[in-house]
Amino acid sequence: MNPMRKPLLNILLRTLYPKAGAAFSEALSWEYLSADELHQRQTARLCKLLQHCIQNVPYYRNYPVVNEAALSRPFSLETFRAIPPLTKDIIRSNYDAFVSDDAQKRRPYRNTSGGSSGRPLVFLQDRAHYETNVVANKLYSNYLAGKALGQNEVALWGSDIDIRKNSEGVSNSLRNLFYNRVFINCFELTNDKLYDICRAINRHRPTLIWSYVEVLDVLSRFITTHGIEVQSPRVIISTAGTLHKHIRARTQAVFGCPVLNQYGSREVGTVAIECERHEGLHTFPWTHYVEVVDGRLLLTALTNYSMPLLRYDIGDFAQPISSPQCSCGRNTLGFRSIEGRTIEFFRNENGDLVSGQALVHALYFRDFIEKFQIVQEEYGALRVRLVTRDIHKFESQRIDIESKFRELMGCAVAVEWDIVDDIPASGSGKFLYTRCKIRDRFV
Repeated sequence: MNPMRKPLLNILLRTLYPKAGAAFSEALSWEYLSADELHQRQTARLCKLLQHCIQNVPYYRNYPVVNEAALSRPFSLETFRAIPPLTKDIIRSNYDAFVSDDAQKRRPYRNTSGGSSGRPLVFLQDRAHYETNVVANKLYSNYLAGKALGQNEVALWGSDIDIRKNSEGVSNSLRNLFYNRVFINCFELTNDKLYDICRAINRHRPTLIWSYVEVLDVLSRFITTHGIEVQSPRVIISTAGTLHKHIRARTQAVFGCPVLNQYGSREVGTVAIECERHEGLHTFPWTHYVEVVDGRLLLTALTNYSMPLLRYDIGDFAQPISSPQCSCGRNTLGFRSIEGRTIEFFRNENGDLVSGQALVHALYFRDFIEKFQIVQEEYGALRVRLVTRDIHKFESQRIDIESKFRELMGCAVAVEWDIVDDIPASGSGKFLYTRCKIRDRFV
């Protein structure tokens, strides 16, 4: 790396994310602590958050179980675990009560979940949470994967929110300069686009590739089918979906490098990542308290004081792990693997692949939606099953939603709406909020 680059990166880090550098350094001071030391530090942060909740958050202020947990001396995790899990329905029904009295001084911003349960959730987060959780844990994930600050990366991304946030304007150009990153929009995957991705990887020769798991699936199949030579990065990080064994195996064979599984969510930030030992996902005890209860993942972000969510049931399923110790020497293993996030590609009128996530984003920030499922059974048609709390508001916004669908799927696509009382999960217990029933789903 150019010797002048590191000082520049440190300046950019302090300019763009003033709190992130210190948070990353602190994470490094935690990673090889003993299990007892980790427990002590983590519970101290959890206790501090609970104190904030009973003093500033209306929903928790008069909640006896939360008060008991916050005021117990010594602090007791058993008492904390007696707090009932928090569901999306509870948050929707009590939104204002979850907002901290002092939220405005924390520079809060609205965010929304990815809709993996079929029900996007709107919530508040503060600037400090973004820097000390999202950004700092991204830096730590890169570090754990062996990518040093300033080494180049390619992001094969499928979120229009993130693509706009990281691709437009001067400040976003600085962010990409900081990460030495190339963002590639993978919402629509034509053959030409897949060839372009391969050329971009070969041109930029990234140390690291970040990618949505469904993009890795399609790209590795495409490379295999067409016999394309592609540059091997040091490592690939797969995110935003379930990394099935066959997808990992094919991707590792195609790119000749390890694939690490990463897990996070918009609600609570960056939660966990594998190291190259593949013994489970390492959680970040400096920013999260993670539980696996009856297979369900309960998450408490220790960094978002604007709208704290205690024991949040995110709707994902995790395979529990017996010991927090990994052979790498860290005592931060939280769970074996994640199950439950499933998303598919659709086919537009030209036969090209369109990420189901792109269609889901057309439903973001629409408060009349209780639950949805988008299904494609044939070319040129979509069926949307919808549970709504306000049919009149839906009718007033339906044309806007359909126009966004047609921008992605083609102007001739027919959109059929089924207004229903409920949408059940699949037989496996997973909720499939996008389903493509066209057999030839891959390029």
